Amino acid sequence: YVLEQLASRLRSGRFKLLFRKSAGFFVYNIFDRINDEFHKSVSQIASVIRRSGREYSKSSEKQLLEIYSSNVALSHFSQALTANKEVLAVLRKSRLRVFNATDLERFDDLYNDLLQIIDTQKIQMDIMSKIFNFQTILSSYKLNTFMKRRKQKMRTFMNYSDAV
Repeated sequence: YVLEQLASRLRSGRFKLLFRKSAGFFVYNIFDRINDEFHKSVSQIASVIRRSGREYSKSSEKQLLEIYSSNVALSHFSQALTANKEVLAVLRKSRLRVFNATDLERFDDLYNDLLQIIDTQKIQMDIMSKIFNFQTILSSYKLNTFMKRRKQKMRTFMNYSDAV
């Protein structure tokens, strides 16, 4: 998505300044936008989780599917973020002449930002796991309660039948 936006802006001539600066600035700009998109997406998923977390006992199938979809998205993010982390680790230690000291500092900043996004993503996955576990416990509790009531009604009915 970020690269599509970049290509569109380049075609329209709105990003010419990227080519007036260093190659490192160009790479930095792309990764900075990618980090921003990941951060925005993880934040959106966090709001879904918070909303679902407030309504544990009222969870509908729609909410559970929304949480599951978010969990799948976070799993895909995990793979992509790990790959980006590897690329940024190489870039920040790069000794290529096209990258100056300022570029390497920018890559360090990007790397640290990415680590924060990865931590946030992991926290959200942990919270989702806890929500799923709680849903399982809650469903089991409701089923057990229902079965006990049903069994009790059956006993009452059988006692009433025997008495008649």
